[in-house]
Amino acid sequence: MDAQKLANERRIFTCRGGSHAYGLNTPTSDEDFRGVFIGLLANVFGFFPIEHAQFGGDYMVYEFRKFVNLAKECNPNIIELLFVDERDILFSTPQWEKLRAHRDWFLTRKARHTFAGYAHAQLKKIRGHKTWLGNPQSVEPPSPAKYVRRKWIDDLGNVEVFDQNAYDAAKRTWESYWSWKNNRNETRAKMEEESGYDRKHAMHLVRLLRMAHEILRGDGVLVKRADRDELLSIRDGAWSYEEVVAHAQDLEAKLEELYENSPLPHSPDVHKINDLMLEIYGDFWRERGEF
Repeated sequence: MDAQKLANERRIFTCRGGSHAYGLNTPTSDEDFRGVFIGLLANVFGFFPIEHAQFGGDYMVYEFRKFVNLAKECNPNIIELLFVDERDILFSTPQWEKLRAHRDWFLTRKARHTFAGYAHAQLKKIRGHKTWLGNPQSVEPPSPAKYVRRKWIDDLGNVEVFDQNAYDAAKRTWESYWSWKNNRNETRAKMEEESGYDRKHAMHLVRLLRMAHEILRGDGVLVKRADRDELLSIRDGAWSYEEVVAHAQDLEAKLEELYENSPLPHSPDVHKINDLMLEIYGDFWRERGEF
């Protein structure tokens, strides 16, 4: 069966995602949607798994088993769907509500690593783009001739050697730069050029680290941001690059103590989650006469 048709007919949940879910949207923000569907028995137990379906625009729907697997690992993009604001839930079934009623089972100290990991990815992009902004690549690709070195080799004397590793690294950097340069959103590009760094990545860097703090303290996943105004001010350029990095480093430094003292378990009770998952599958399939 076509993945989109299957996902659409067997959805158990749909919500707004991204900036609208966080309360960080502006009048020009695109709308993102996320959802969950329950596959056929053949998809779950057979040779034809369907783990997700991508619809037009930014609308991703996950098969239930895939969703639960990612949620129990505290994947930031997944676990937040269990905690979205009621106003952002567009469609929900009793099967989804049963899972949502046990959403705290998925909260563990793993959030320290997963949310911080996503935050580090944002910081890496910020630093990489800042480097490119200050040191643009030439239009022409690296010349192999520049990577020929003279090297002393016993029995051969002083000979010319091509430094393949250095050339490959330079070529990868050049290709990455021009891929970024040519595919940047115009508004995002203007933002970077004004501030010298990507302010949208900075906003999400701070958001992710703060969410890690909140989860480890036992406050849950606070998707709709109470610090909305401050986060938007970061995106609007109120903070310098140095202030963003310093704040992120301060949040990161405090994570280990929060991790050690967190009321959350180190890992989820996979047996309870497994039983719940099977119960929900059974409810859905019996309701449709498939089981």
